[in-house]
Amino acid sequence: MGIKITNSSDLAIQVCINKWSNEGDTMWFIVRSGASESWIRDTDKPMIMLVEKDQQVLAYCVYSDSQVIITNTKITDRGLAEHPLS
Repeated sequence: MGIKITNSSDLAIQVCINKWSNEGDTMWFIVRSGASESWIRDTDKPMIMLVEKDQQVLAYCVYSDSQVIITNTKITDRGLAEHPLS
């Protein structure tokens, strides 16, 4: 399974995703406007995705099969609106 992040906003963003085992990396990755990046995570547990956009860092809950699209005004996962964790 894999988490796919697509940046459909006008500016580059930075994203990192936590992990529950030894697979993958938790470093910040730059996702340029119009580009996509993928993270491999093999777990049924929810994970935290941090997104730095417009000089603000927000946290979201994602899963190993998430398909996240980030636009200028919203973030969706598999077509459903995502809201920052508070």
